[in-house]
Amino acid sequence: YLARHKREGKHYVIKRVKTRDMSQKDLENTENEVRLLQKIRHTNIVAYKDSYVDREQFLSIVMVYCDGGDIYSRIKANSSKGKNLTEIEIVDWLAQMALALLYLHERKILHRDMKTQNIFLKNGKVSTIYMMAWATLKNAHSSRDSSSSFPITLFYIDVCFLMFVD
Repeated sequence: YLARHKREGKHYVIKRVKTRDMSQKDLENTENEVRLLQKIRHTNIVAYKDSYVDREQFLSIVMVYCDGGDIYSRIKANSSKGKNLTEIEIVDWLAQMALALLYLHERKILHRDMKTQNIFLKNGKVSTIYMMAWATLKNAHSSRDSSSSFPITLFYIDVCFLMFVD
């Protein structure tokens, strides 16, 4: 959902997740996902604003709004006009994705759903990667890959948003 903050006048996106019928384990995973979102702070990652559970037992996660749609739609629109993305744009976006991913990986956070539908635009520029995927928190104290995965997409909770600046 798109919402406007009454005092700030800014727009935010609200992602609603039905928690009423979740198992205890799923609720715990969901809470862990929200705590993860709260900790992510990076120039190329869209900020988490707030979260709350309403009377209907929906978890609402409030994130910064990116007003320009996704890269997939931009590519499609350009294609229908016979235009291509420039090499400079593509290289710039890839560099910013790499920086954002490095930030996540340094914190033992992985994602598994990089695609054009998860890369969003802000202020007419490419500004955000929106990841809805499986998140993996790697065990920092183990040399083996003893990752524990939890399904983000299952609940449509945002692992993170990566932001790009032109």
